[in-house]
Amino acid sequence: MAAPPVVEVNKQLWDDALTRLLDLSTVTVKRNAELETRVAELEVELAVWKQAHSVVVEAAEREKKAHNAQVATFNRQLSSTDHLKVRQSILQPAAFRDIRAQNQSPLILCVVDGDANVFSSTLIAKGQQGGREAAQELTKGIAEHLSQEGVQAFGRLSFWVTVYYNKRSLLSMLQSEGVCSAEQFEAFMSGLSQASLRFLLVDVGPGKDGAEAKILEYLQTYVYLPQTLRIFLAGERTAAYLSTLTAIYKKELLGKVVVLQGRERLSGDFDHLPMHCLSIEGLFEPRLSAYVQKRPGPIPFTDVNRNVTTHGGLISPQSESQSTTPSSSTQTRYTNNGTQPIDPTKV
Repeated sequence: MAAPPVVEVNKQLWDDALTRLLDLSTVTVKRNAELETRVAELEVELAVWKQAHSVVVEAAEREKKAHNAQVATFNRQLSSTDHLKVRQSILQPAAFRDIRAQNQSPLILCVVDGDANVFSSTLIAKGQQGGREAAQELTKGIAEHLSQEGVQAFGRLSFWVTVYYNKRSLLSMLQSEGVCSAEQFEAFMSGLSQASLRFLLVDVGPGKDGAEAKILEYLQTYVYLPQTLRIFLAGERTAAYLSTLTAIYKKELLGKVVVLQGRERLSGDFDHLPMHCLSIEGLFEPRLSAYVQKRPGPIPFTDVNRNVTTHGGLISPQSESQSTTPSSSTQTRYTNNGTQPIDPTKV
């Protein structure tokens, strides 16, 4: 008699379970459909964003290429002497106007390897007065060279000179050659340094090629700056200099570099590099053979190069404008392979 109620209870339980299962299935199917619809919407939105991102990236790449091309064109314009003279009406592209807008003056730099280039013994023997005279002669020679190139088109310039040298070795050599005493040497270097706040003397200390390594890094840093108009280099004829200058030549920036040398003409492995050269008579000592023999490495870039200063002809933000009249003691020379550092037709 108790069996029928049990069956009915079990049936009711199963009916309830099936009902809940159907409800759950219905909800699951509905939710799945909603999720599929949302996924489809997100895929469409993602595709739109991908397309927009692609457009932005392409626009940024085009802008970057245009900027790089503009900078490269500007560098070629700065490097080309003929371009300075012939096309001065276009010498201030956007990159150069940006420099002006930031109150930055174009740079004229001079860097000297003091271990490879020695000032005139006559000037050194004069002590402090000789240092000032050396600074004035160097600045005057560079100013006359720039005047011939027509660099005045850029207006006010900022002129900096840096000399890297091993003070202890240089003084020892000069004393052994009977050029000067320690007091005369110190006075000469003092006069040279005090000729301008922008004249820097850096003692690299003992060690092989200390000055050379610093100058090569100096070149590789400053030659690529848009505001650098010229770098006057008094270096040495070594493989390291050749390699660095060749790399600069391949970047079409060698026209920014002017070799500052003495009586000996630049030749040998450097002949294939179309570099301008500047010789200032009486500024550097042509023969100090004892020092050349003591120094490790090849023969100097120039027999007679040495130092620099910032009083005498260049216009800088902190100096008065001065006119320069070319003198017979300063002459501009060029390498054997031509005089045009950059092809203006590429601009």
